[in-house]
Amino acid sequence: MIWPYTPFISCCGPYCSVRMEPCERKNSARGCPRNTIHCETIAMDRNPQGSPRIRRRYLDHNSKVALYVDLGNFCLFHLAVESASLNGGFGRALNSIRMIA
Repeated sequence: MIWPYTPFISCCGPYCSVRMEPCERKNSARGCPRNTIHCETIAMDRNPQGSPRIRRRYLDHNSKVALYVDLGNFCLFHLAVESASLNGGFGRALNSIRMIA
């Protein structure tokens, strides 16, 4: 399944944010601790021979995707982390942390 926002990764610039929070929704989302990672996206080569190690590693972790990985609308992206922020919950935010590669 291709997500409706996937084409925007390519056309709107090479940046994205990934937000991670606990799956439990007992409290308001504003009160839950969460991390946000700001990344630069790099589209991986669509040719299976171009990046066999990356493709194999992805399939090792997501075996059910093997049926779809060679379809035209399937793509892999490398996310190069540029910064991250931690919000410990309501009123407990920390400033962004600059990541050094």
